[in-house]
Amino acid sequence: MPPQGSSRRLKRWSRARRDERCKLKRNSTQLNGYCTRMGDGYKITVVGATRALLKAHGNLTQAAVSLKVDRTSLYNFIERNPELNDVRTLAREQLLDVAEGRLAQHIEGGDIRAITFYLKTQGKDRGYTERQEITGKDGAAIEARVSADELRELSAAQLQARLQALLAAGQMSGG
Repeated sequence: MPPQGSSRRLKRWSRARRDERCKLKRNSTQLNGYCTRMGDGYKITVVGATRALLKAHGNLTQAAVSLKVDRTSLYNFIERNPELNDVRTLAREQLLDVAEGRLAQHIEGGDIRAITFYLKTQGKDRGYTERQEITGKDGAAIEARVSADELRELSAAQLQARLQALLAAGQMSGG
């Protein structure tokens, strides 16, 4: 009979009962339909990984926590079972659909931040973009102080260093 009172005692009692069943079945039993316990570790099943990925919206870390395995173990399992990549993609797409639906609700409700965000990301072809132009003194062109021949003589590392220095000085745009 389960103990009365705190949920912590009940969880401890449930864990002990589960562990007893594991021993009776030679350390092999289903845990929440996600994993099979084998000795001290857990063996991931395709069905369990599918459920965990859907529940975690494709987030590997959250799915691994629910499976009680390391993230890299789950990643390696997905590599060996390519159909799970489709499950992960599906879970992410479902969450994206939810987010788009909520964004639409905010736009229809008149939320100016949502409207601005949507126009900046989806209305670019209609001119809704933020653009930054960098020019020289008084709007003139930026003057180049290095010739093309000088640049050809520099190594890739030297070119990268020069570019970083220009960007740091604010003389060039990074995009």
